[in-house]
Amino acid sequence: MTDGPLIVQSDKTVLLEVDHEQAGAARAAIAPFAEGPVRVTGIGFIRKKETDRVAAVVNELQRMGIDAIEEDDGFLIHPGTPQPAEIQTYHDHRMAMSFAITGLMTRGIDITDPDCVAKTFPTYWNVLASLTL
Repeated sequence: MTDGPLIVQSDKTVLLEVDHEQAGAARAAIAPFAEGPVRVTGIGFIRKKETDRVAAVVNELQRMGIDAIEEDDGFLIHPGTPQPAEIQTYHDHRMAMSFAITGLMTRGIDITDPDCVAKTFPTYWNVLASLTL
């Protein structure tokens, strides 16, 4: 597997095969804005990081009203309009940074424990603010 090859299947589901930990949460956070369902596979190993990231991203997408399904090796996300929600980070910097991107597109997305990004990117919020209009 490689990072992010796109395979468009006949049912218009986009399949993303991922082989590193950074990709799962970030792709999940933008998947609701796709034109068709997005299936991310090859990330079962991220269940053993700061949190079970597969379960966590599905929980948080569902919290926003998105149809997301947890699978053994990843997840399936159907497009939709995220609703305002308080996103739990599970003390995981990747969850906070990823769902902050969803928040750029959806008003009312609040990230709990935003300081957890200090682990890897202490200036993340300043950088993100400098990129938005």
